[in-house]
Amino acid sequence: MPSLAEQLAKNASLNANLFVDRSKRKPTVSYLFTGRDADQYDLETIFALGQNAFIQLCSVEPALEVYEETLFSDQAKGTDRTLLNPDATKELDRSIEGFLALLGPYVMDAPTGKVIEWLVRRFRIYEFNIDATMALFLPYHETPHFTKMVSILKIKPNNNALWSFLTPYKSAAQNIQRVSLVSEMLRNSDLARFVTALLPNALREQQQQQVNPGGKGAGKGRGGVYVHRTLLAFNAATVNEFIKRSKKLDEGTGVMLVSALLEPLQSQKGEEVISKDAILGSYICLAALSQKCDLAPTVMKTIVGAMAGAAAHVSTEQFVNAIVGVCQNQEALDKLSQSTVKAILHLPGIKEEITAACRWYGIEKLLVPVISRLVPKLSETEASDFVENLIVTASAPDTVLVHLTRLLAKAILSAEMSLKERQLLSMLYQRHPAIVQRITEEIVAEDEDNKDAVEELVMSLSTTQNISSVNQNAPSFDLIISSTHADSNVRAIAVRKLVSSLAEAAVDSEEFTSIRGALLGRVHDPSIEVLELLYEKPEVLAKAFSSKPSEYIEALEASVAAPGAKTKRAVVRLHLGFLIGYLFQLLDASNQETVFERLLLPFLLFSKPRQHTAEVVWEAVEQAMKVSPDAPAFEPLKGCPELVKKDGQIESLVAVNSAIASKIADNVLHSDRFAKHQDTLIAALQGENPLSRAFSYLIMRSLLEKMSGSHQIEAASKVFDALRLEQLPTVDDLAEDQDLLEVVDSETIGRFVVTKPSSKTTLAWLQVGLVSSISRVPQPPNRQIDWLKDPDSMSRASEDLYVCGTRKVYKMLNNSGTVPVLALGLLQSLFSVLETDVLAFLAGVWTSSSSEFSSLQTLALLQGTAFLEAHVQEADGIDFQTILPAILVALQFSNPMSRLAALEGVKRLRVISESRLTQVYKFDVIYGKDSQDLQYLDQSDLQRYLDALLAHKDHFENDGSYLPVFHSHHLTKATGDKKKDSEYKKRVLCYLLSHINALSSADMQTILLKTVGPVIDKAKLQLLLPTIQALLLPNQPQHEELLLELLRSFDGSAAKELNDPGKPFWNVYLDLLRHCLQPGASDAARNVIAQLLEKSLYSKLDASRQVELCHTLLELCSEHPSLQRFCKQLLTDVLNEVPVIVKLLDDYSPSSSASERASKRARTSEASEHGSIRHLSFLVEILGTKSLPGSIELISHLLQVLSNIVQNLSPTEAEVNYTEQLLMSAVESAASQVSDIPNLSPTAIRVDVLVDLIRITENPATFHQALLLMSKLTRLAPESVLHNVMPVFTFMGSNVFHRDDSYSFSVVQKTIDGIVPVMVSSLKKTDTEPLQLWINSKEFLHVFTDAVNHIPRHRRSKFFNHLVDVLGTKDFLSPVSMLLVEKVANRVARQSGKDAYSTLELPTTLLNNAPLPVRIQSLVDILGEAQRLINRLVQPGDQGPVFLLPSNDADPSTSSSLFKRRAQSLIAFVGSTFNSPLPKSATQSAHPERVAKGLVALSTLDLPEGHQDITSTALTALNRLLSVLSALDFIQAVSSMMEIDDERIQAGALELLGKRLSDVSTSARQEASPSIVRILANIKVILSKKQSESLGLAALRALSNIASTMESAEQGALTELVPVLISILEKDGQQTEAWEALLPLSRKLGPRIIPYFRIVVQLSVKTLAQESNGECKPPSSDHASLKPIVPDVIYSTLQALLGSIPTFWASPEVLSVLSLYIDGQATGSASSMVSLVKALTKRVSSKILLPSILELWTKLQTTSNARQLATFFEVVSRTLRSADRPIILESLRSIFKMFLEGLSIAKPGQEMEANLITAFRELVVKLNETAFRPLFRRLYDWAFAGDSVNLEHQVVFIHLYMGLQDYFKNLMNPYMSFLLTPFSNTLSSYASGAASDLDLWEATLSSLNRSLTNDDGGFWRDDKLRAISTGLIQQIDVCLKHQWTDGKTLLKETLVSLVEGANDDSLLKAINLNVLMHTRSEEASVRLFALTCSEALWQNHGNKLLGT
Repeated sequence: MPSLAEQLAKNASLNANLFVDRSKRKPTVSYLFTGRDADQYDLETIFALGQNAFIQLCSVEPALEVYEETLFSDQAKGTDRTLLNPDATKELDRSIEGFLALLGPYVMDAPTGKVIEWLVRRFRIYEFNIDATMALFLPYHETPHFTKMVSILKIKPNNNALWSFLTPYKSAAQNIQRVSLVSEMLRNSDLARFVTALLPNALREQQQQQVNPGGKGAGKGRGGVYVHRTLLAFNAATVNEFIKRSKKLDEGTGVMLVSALLEPLQSQKGEEVISKDAILGSYICLAALSQKCDLAPTVMKTIVGAMAGAAAHVSTEQFVNAIVGVCQNQEALDKLSQSTVKAILHLPGIKEEITAACRWYGIEKLLVPVISRLVPKLSETEASDFVENLIVTASAPDTVLVHLTRLLAKAILSAEMSLKERQLLSMLYQRHPAIVQRITEEIVAEDEDNKDAVEELVMSLSTTQNISSVNQNAPSFDLIISSTHADSNVRAIAVRKLVSSLAEAAVDSEEFTSIRGALLGRVHDPSIEVLELLYEKPEVLAKAFSSKPSEYIEALEASVAAPGAKTKRAVVRLHLGFLIGYLFQLLDASNQETVFERLLLPFLLFSKPRQHTAEVVWEAVEQAMKVSPDAPAFEPLKGCPELVKKDGQIESLVAVNSAIASKIADNVLHSDRFAKHQDTLIAALQGENPLSRAFSYLIMRSLLEKMSGSHQIEAASKVFDALRLEQLPTVDDLAEDQDLLEVVDSETIGRFVVTKPSSKTTLAWLQVGLVSSISRVPQPPNRQIDWLKDPDSMSRASEDLYVCGTRKVYKMLNNSGTVPVLALGLLQSLFSVLETDVLAFLAGVWTSSSSEFSSLQTLALLQGTAFLEAHVQEADGIDFQTILPAILVALQFSNPMSRLAALEGVKRLRVISESRLTQVYKFDVIYGKDSQDLQYLDQSDLQRYLDALLAHKDHFENDGSYLPVFHSHHLTKATGDKKKDSEYKKRVLCYLLSHINALSSADMQTILLKTVGPVIDKAKLQLLLPTIQALLLPNQPQHEELLLELLRSFDGSAAKELNDPGKPFWNVYLDLLRHCLQPGASDAARNVIAQLLEKSLYSKLDASRQVELCHTLLELCSEHPSLQRFCKQLLTDVLNEVPVIVKLLDDYSPSSSASERASKRARTSEASEHGSIRHLSFLVEILGTKSLPGSIELISHLLQVLSNIVQNLSPTEAEVNYTEQLLMSAVESAASQVSDIPNLSPTAIRVDVLVDLIRITENPATFHQALLLMSKLTRLAPESVLHNVMPVFTFMGSNVFHRDDSYSFSVVQKTIDGIVPVMVSSLKKTDTEPLQLWINSKEFLHVFTDAVNHIPRHRRSKFFNHLVDVLGTKDFLSPVSMLLVEKVANRVARQSGKDAYSTLELPTTLLNNAPLPVRIQSLVDILGEAQRLINRLVQPGDQGPVFLLPSNDADPSTSSSLFKRRAQSLIAFVGSTFNSPLPKSATQSAHPERVAKGLVALSTLDLPEGHQDITSTALTALNRLLSVLSALDFIQAVSSMMEIDDERIQAGALELLGKRLSDVSTSARQEASPSIVRILANIKVILSKKQSESLGLAALRALSNIASTMESAEQGALTELVPVLISILEKDGQQTEAWEALLPLSRKLGPRIIPYFRIVVQLSVKTLAQESNGECKPPSSDHASLKPIVPDVIYSTLQALLGSIPTFWASPEVLSVLSLYIDGQATGSASSMVSLVKALTKRVSSKILLPSILELWTKLQTTSNARQLATFFEVVSRTLRSADRPIILESLRSIFKMFLEGLSIAKPGQEMEANLITAFRELVVKLNETAFRPLFRRLYDWAFAGDSVNLEHQVVFIHLYMGLQDYFKNLMNPYMSFLLTPFSNTLSSYASGAASDLDLWEATLSSLNRSLTNDDGGFWRDDKLRAISTGLIQQIDVCLKHQWTDGKTLLKETLVSLVEGANDDSLLKAINLNVLMHTRSEEASVRLFALTCSEALWQNHGNKLLGT
């Protein structure tokens, strides 16, 4: 975005249009609001509205989230699209288009309207994104939303021609109907292309999201939805109508439509339902398109291929219907692609659908190309089956058969092996011999060479499938071949001979099998003559077929009983006559029943089309029943033939069918084989033959209506399952006044059966009738029905089947929205049968846990509420409290509508409870047989409970989980409850619990248990005991959630019942515990048990119950390894009572009576010992891994058990060792919890057990743990442990110290932790003084320090650190460190530097690990010991106590050297500890300056000769200390050292301070201010007393650094040092250092330095002047170390004063500095002086500066020093630049006078002139025109109006004017009017030769050139240009005359500028001619220069001069 656009966008108000006058601005465009209302909502409000709506949409469609940043962020809120650059605009449009595309499914939702409102108001989509907006709204073109959007579209006829047709609809605010839209599409091809592309574009977007889910528009986890149902419906309807209304489709339109319609078929599919709708829409439109235009073959192949590829997503019937519609009006294709045909063959049921479609016109257009592709692939089963099915299809088109015959014949003639083709051609030959004959003749006519082959082929054709297995050498082979001849006469002869041969052939022979197969193939023969001959010898044939009757039955079924078969009556009579008269008697019972089901049943129904066939069949059946009256297959038909009446009237046929069905039903009902017959009829309900299916429906309905009781219920259940109805079939719905019973009456439906038995409508009404009968099935008598039973727990009992069946019927009827009146009637019929049980039934529906009823919950609740409302109206006194628990379940549904319906039910119950209640609804039977123990509420309790529920109805409406909370508050007993209230709560709770007990639905039990779960009452467990016991019964179904809720009843309130030995609760609990803790049980149940025990139950059990529970858990732990983790954890959590633990220990402890070792016992005791030790191991493992209570009794018992194990069990067993270790862990845990140590006898805690264990064990882990435990027990039994301390340490030294492993080392540490403190405590009791304590403990400490070389090197530091920690760091850090130093003192004394520090590494590390205060104190103590050693060294007779005193057996002659070495080593050790910076906090508590003082004291000792190395060691240590101190500590140390009266120390301290102070942080510097103040006081004393030079220099340097980092608290002290520094500056010596110290003071002291300000300035100027004059003397030899004065420091000092106190600079100071600068007396860097002057002119007030400058001018105006004058005007320029305008105006006269005087002195070209012009320009900048004009006139008079001509004045003036021209440009042109005449005169004088001064000439031309160039046309008009032009042109001669080479360029540029300003043609012509006239000059140079000028004019202004 350009910068200007950015600024405009940034500064623009979001609601700028609202601030425009209402009368001048257009009304606000809004999608949601009208113009007036829209003005009330600013853009901020609309943004908030849209953003919230966007969030709601994102929750539904996460793919929208990617557009948040672009369209709904704060950045988007400020985006003005009109200010965006093109790229940004395109990106915004892409985002809007993508976002709108995703809104398609949600246009009708409220949040979408708000989002669109934001897009309209902010991004103006109604104007800039019309196409995308219309793509969104067009599918909704008949809705008000479309009208809203169209009404605000900004349609411009020129820019939006596509949508201009919407203008009338916009004006009328109407939607557009589809008819109008399609009409416009017909007129406007662009609109048609746009509309047809909507769905393909959406599909492409959808496909892209599926391929690339992370792309734009992808949401969290899935892509967005672009294809929605509204778009699909709009596309299908609009495109279809567009095609139908198109009179003629041109090629372009056809291509457009085809490509659009193929997109849904070719694209990737999303959700299946959406894909199906898209595919079906394309199918419909393609079929319509095919009727309108001719499609090219290639296009047709593509269309068919695409349709076949997508057919898997629709039904095969839909595909076939569509593909036939597409192909029927097009030219037939030669062949389809292989993939297309393959896709068609893979469709389920394709053969059946092709068979059904063969009746339609145009099917041949599909089948011909399919067959062309299939014939070469007949080796594949799918291809051959498809062709074979086509051949046997009776309605197959002749065109297809002809084409197939031709292909098969050619394939056979051209192939060597063509068996499959021969078989298929044989089938064709059988059914269509004429076609085969015609094709063969055509083949012969085409090629006579094929005649023989064709004739041979015709003779060999066969249709049987078994021809491949026939032996061609068999005698009957020719007959078999002839039996398939096309000529029926040939076939008849062959059949007759075959039948005769069959009688002679052996049954097992191959010939018999072949003949049998050939005859079996003749069953399909349509010729009656052939069939008569086939059945000529029925006995022979019956005998042959009876061997494999199933083959004959299947063949006969395919021939006469196949769906759609239209077999002649004579054929049927022949077949059935043979079947029933002969073969039937030879069949077994199962085959007879098969004959009845598959061959007879389809013909038994009388219908108008098949009436006579049925008569024939019934006659045959009647004859057969006479022959075989006892045949099981005829059992259902007994008595039926007598009912047959040969009357063609429909009513008579209906009556016959009804009578026969009723009779068959009676026969089935009374049959011993009822179940078999029933299953047969039910199976027939699902059969494919419509006649047998319809007859079965009639029979089954009659049978149902005749049955009763459990048989009727079971049959109804089976029948309804067989119907597989999700809803009622589609039929014409009933009229409101139509009687249901009349519609579903058997006679009415029978009429449908008679007239149209195969119709789908007939089937639908048969199903409705059967459903009607099922809905009227009564309840099972004498059975208690549990209406609320779970579907999963239902049995096959009649009452359960009835409940399940009624629920299914109820569900189906409520799903039948297509026939609402019929469904309602059947539902009323169902309810009328249920009678008063309707409410219980509905409760079972809404409480059902099955997901299939979840959608019916609300409906069932509403219907139940209506039932209750009816009773409210009747006021019959029925108490419906039995239904209340079911309603409570509904109150917890997640669906708020269900909860509202449940609340309505509660309200009705409350109204009913107001009346007098006389009976309870379903009293003691509501839950079936388990309802006898129900408890009921009296009327008042019921009313109170219902009132409480209704009082919280708002909570129930909004929260489905509120009921448990309600019960928790309403039923929990409170301490302040009255007895009446408590009893009420208990009664309600018992009422609910009794219902929970009685319920058979585990889910309902669970839900209701959860509602009372928070209620704590002992009655819960008492009432729920039967349910718990039932759950524990064997082979009971397990319900985990129910089990969990029952377990929760065993809470703390149940403890009293569990503790009662006379009640069964405890045993039940243990059984339940074992049940839940068995392997494979639920983890959730275990967790509940653990939670309840841990929370409250265990603690409330008595001790015996606790012990028993622990025993049970330990047994389970031992029996089942998988439970060990849980049981151990549970016992760990609950086992806290000491008596229980002690009892368990006693129970499992080994016997202690035996005196022998376990290893010497008899082997027979090993098994019992193993079991005991195992249980003990589990117990001790639990105890050893938890925190035990601190009980001496428990410790004693644990040690006793440990003693028993040691004494009685073998120590070599791993389990024994493990148990011993666990016991010690338990002892340790218990001991650690003992806080108050009682006075125990030494034998109370037997430490000797541990000593024995250490002595005998061979396990390292065991004796390690024993050591550790002993150290822990030291606190409880110190005397006993101290008695054994030396053996302990001895053992530790001999067994542990030499081990270099971490654990052994930790054992040592912990042993020290336990035992050493006892020793220290004993030592401290006798000695309180530290030195005496050290001396007395020296021997004890030597035990550890002497062993230092035996400890591994890498563990020494850690060991001694730990030892000192245990001993007490404060008391023993010093002695231990000194003893360690003592061991290496001899070596340290001989070493120096790093070697010595390396030797002292161990004690150094030890000391540095201590806290800093302790370290400092220890170092002070060590220095004290060093001092004591030095005293002994200097004064041997001193007998004071010394810690490191040599032993008595040491040589006295070496004592002095020992004292020296040890003292020196201690001092070196102190220095070695300072190897890193000390922390800042040292000053608060550590005071390290004490160490510094000690080291200073040692370093200043006056020691005798030979001992000076001690002091040097001390000085080295001191330096190390000071180098590592923190800033604060360091400064405090320096402050302390300054107090020492030693110049050398003071100088060193100040040097260190000067070096380090600058590195101190700001915060530390502030904290150190008090110390700095003290240091400054010392510095003042040092500088005042004139001490040594080195000390003075150090003090000045330190002062400089202190001043550089000055803090506010130090300003007073530093101010006091300023006069001291001034006194130093006034003298020779340390001036440089003094100036360096004064510089930061001048900068930072501010006003505090004012008293010394003038002196400092004077000294500065004086010193700078002296430096310039060389008056300063160099440092003398006495001060050779002093630095020479650096002038830059003085300059910086003066600048600092200017910066800190600029207002205190007066005229004297200013004059002195300026004089120094102007006179050039300043020394040093010129830049420093210039910077000073710049600062002076900027910071000092103008009121001071200007008078000072004027005063200075009076002194300088007489000087002849040009440099001084130039410098002066430089200062003037700087001063005027910084001065304020009012002050300048006050002194303007004096200032102008100064400039006039300066101009008079100035010489052209000098530096002074340039500086003066610059200064004058600065003055003019400060003036307005009124003030400046008089000054200019005065200057003009000065230059040009004098009596005499002064060329220098004129040149200087012109230069001054040029300077103003350069700065002010065109503003100075008006003043050219003063100079125009003088300039003309000057030019004339040069032209005449009167003047020849180059400076004046160049100045004049330069000024004119600038004026002409800067002019904007306001001054230089043609008259002025004409006046000056002549003079200028004359200068051509002047330049050459005076040889002014540089002037040529200037003159040429001036002439170009002159022509540039001229506009008059005559003037331009004159100028051009005058210049060209000079080209005639006699001087060649003049002519050349004139041409050059003319060339320049024409090059720059040729367009102007062209006309001249």
